[in-house]
Amino acid sequence: MVPAKIAPLHKEWAKYLRDKVPGESRVQRYYDEGEKHQIDIFTSRNDEGTVAATVGLMDHDQSQNPAVSVFTEILMDAKGPNSVISNVLSTIAFFVIKDGWKVRPGAIFEKMIEMYDAELSVKHVMFAPPFQWDNGMTKVQLSTKTIYPLLAVPITDAERDYAFINGTDALENRWAHDHVDVLDWGRH
Repeated sequence: MVPAKIAPLHKEWAKYLRDKVPGESRVQRYYDEGEKHQIDIFTSRNDEGTVAATVGLMDHDQSQNPAVSVFTEILMDAKGPNSVISNVLSTIAFFVIKDGWKVRPGAIFEKMIEMYDAELSVKHVMFAPPFQWDNGMTKVQLSTKTIYPLLAVPITDAERDYAFINGTDALENRWAHDHVDVLDWGRH
């Protein structure tokens, strides 16, 4: 297989991530089962945890309004080492690329984590604006495109059900009130 060229905007996003996220980083290409689709995943590991991000999802408009374009990249963050984070993120990306799923704040993709680690209590992901970086990462201006990164937050069955009944804003308010560390994939 001949290596594909990396688009300049994808390189720019990966460099932005390297500058923003401390740790040992790399970008690795992931393919779907039939090797017809691909997505690059940035990962950075340090003593505190693992951060991963899609590189190239910005090529797929996430807007549900044809008059407006919205481009994003998806981030995931985990306390400590995490061996499945890149696989989870690539699976999310393939549902967006191949099946047309749309990501937006408050959207929930069920069973994304459960596919890779059924033992964890967090089985699903809910998308929210990134909050971990002091100077923000909710809007990133690249040379020729603005992207609005989203964080895929792992959630439990109970959190998913609560969000379905009360709304995702209520769930986020509950996390804040209860001081829940949503980056702890081992929580119950």
